[in-house]
Amino acid sequence: MSNIKLVGGNDFNSLAEAMGMTADANTKTQSSTLPRLKIIHKPIMGEEEIKGKKRKVEVVDAGAFCLERLDTDGSKIYDPDGIVIRLFCQRFMYKRYVRDGEDSGHYVKSVMGLDLKSDLKDTDGTVNCGRPSKYVEDFDSLPQETKDIMRATRRVRVLFGEANFAGALDGNGNAIKDGSVDKPIPFVWEVENKDAFKIMGAPVADMISKNLLLPQCKISLGTRKESGQSGIEFYLPDDVQVVSGDPIKLTEDDQKLFNDIAEWIKSYNDWVESESGDKNKLNGATANGDVLEVTSAKKVEEPKKVTTKKEKETPSKVDVEKVIDEWDDDEE
Repeated sequence: MSNIKLVGGNDFNSLAEAMGMTADANTKTQSSTLPRLKIIHKPIMGEEEIKGKKRKVEVVDAGAFCLERLDTDGSKIYDPDGIVIRLFCQRFMYKRYVRDGEDSGHYVKSVMGLDLKSDLKDTDGTVNCGRPSKYVEDFDSLPQETKDIMRATRRVRVLFGEANFAGALDGNGNAIKDGSVDKPIPFVWEVENKDAFKIMGAPVADMISKNLLLPQCKISLGTRKESGQSGIEFYLPDDVQVVSGDPIKLTEDDQKLFNDIAEWIKSYNDWVESESGDKNKLNGATANGDVLEVTSAKKVEEPKKVTTKKEKETPSKVDVEKVIDEWDDDEE
């Protein structure tokens, strides 16, 4: 305590801890003021009066980009004509929707990592949202519960950057002219669809091949309509192009945005770690006198494969990633 300096010495966190303020800090709240970008798959409906009668009409086309501004009043920006983005950071995570009831549910989410090659802790107290850690040679030999979990777990490419909306519309389909979209707006975009996941990786690979960093380039993109096996229409990123020209010179404002994104990622990962730790305590902690023995939370176990004579003669390997890719729900 005698080494703590109130003036010109320690930072806020160190001083707050020394003063005993940290016990009252809310470390369990996961909040986000970073606007979320997505593609809408259904048109936005509005009303117009025709001959004295109000009728439902489409005011924003399906396939438009949508940015939800959580940092202001929660209003949304739509652009059906495509957008231009500038990426600053990319991360990867797992995500799985769990239905709690007929009309309710929640997401199990993992921490964000640099890739998906290592285990990622999740909010359920397991890793990888319940997917087995190791490569599975025989998908068919897995228990049905494990198969269901693997099919329901999405690989997510999380993109951070800023976006320009040249044709910005509000929720009524009116052009936004108040100056709020004149400058690029920061965003986070969780790219979940398996095809969109691959499409949005292409411009990053292009930049790597040219020794360019993410914020040194702009990317233009639109959307295209697709139909699933059930006939439901959805939209994917399309015509994704790295804008040609000289590399963008990085500025102090760019540095600040990069730092803000890094802090956002850290805050999110800290929240997941906290949730994971709490679940482990609830699921695996048992009191033994004065000692608390903590066992790991329940995790889907990989089955012990029983090899038949036929399998010994003709080994069969199933590419699990391909199996997962064949299943996918569309982005919301």
